[in-house]
Amino acid sequence: MSKNNSKFLSLVLPIFLVSFLLMSFLPIESGEEIVKMKTVEKISEPINCIPYANWDPVEYEVDMNSSGVYYVPYYDLVGVTGDPQCYVPAGCGYVDIDLYTEGFQCARNGYGFTAYASDRCTYIAVRSTLTPTQSDPVTHTINFRVMDEDGNVSGEGGRTLLIKWRPFVPTSVQVSPCPSM
Repeated sequence: MSKNNSKFLSLVLPIFLVSFLLMSFLPIESGEEIVKMKTVEKISEPINCIPYANWDPVEYEVDMNSSGVYYVPYYDLVGVTGDPQCYVPAGCGYVDIDLYTEGFQCARNGYGFTAYASDRCTYIAVRSTLTPTQSDPVTHTINFRVMDEDGNVSGEGGRTLLIKWRPFVPTSVQVSPCPSM
């Protein structure tokens, strides 16, 4: 053995032995324990659902009819911001059309009209007692708010119904878009 090799061994061997001795006091971990140590607990955050109801900038136009009943869609103005799992159910109990009383009301009497919503329906039925003239259409504004499944309530939205005059009023009755109306 050469002199250089013996110096090298005399330096490396004590370091190796001391390292080996120190490592023997460390506990040996299994693979499962290492995985457990590296796993981070995921804290689930509450779903943030914020329902909203918009104002329709365009009036919803209909021609007058003999029954005086008109079906106005409202659900196209409804949405939810936040989690994609959030939604607002349609119909009575989730739409409030009488904002001036406490709670959610599915019916309202206004000047010249009565409005009502029904279960699982995306329309509001409006019965107008006013008759338009050729120069003066009838307008009814239906204000509403909505509530999601968790009880979160939107701000106020609304839609304006514009009933236009016709020289010949059809006698047929408009078919309800919802079976419960």
